[in-house]
Amino acid sequence: MNKNSKKSNAILSIIVLVIVAALFSTILLQGVKVKENDDRISISGGLFYSEKIAYSDIKDIELRDVIIYGNRVNGASLLKYRLGNFQNAEFGTYKLFVDIGIGKVIVLKYEKNTIVFNFKDLSETNSLYNRLLEKSKLNN
Repeated sequence: MNKNSKKSNAILSIIVLVIVAALFSTILLQGVKVKENDDRISISGGLFYSEKIAYSDIKDIELRDVIIYGNRVNGASLLKYRLGNFQNAEFGTYKLFVDIGIGKVIVLKYEKNTIVFNFKDLSETNSLYNRLLEKSKLNN
């Protein structure tokens, strides 16, 4: 291999590493995002996982201190985030969008599905739970 080929390969390797690092950072830094609309909530994690749920489709909602995540079917367990499709004995296969440092999670059951998530910090997770109770009309 000549000097120019070695230099080109080194530059290409650096470019690929920078792109991979940027994508990985984007996934990590995005974390769990929640958007509340008039008729539904949208929950996303990373670049690849999202769910939109109409308030009228919510069948049950709980605020919990502890949950056994179970096994990852597909998704990511990155540093402090657990994102994607998981499976456990309680819910079967379910969607998980959790920052494990927050301590509490919202367990939301809709149609025949379950999603477990939290939001920003403990206070925001508690507030979101209360708003979801009101919007889903399950607080009556």
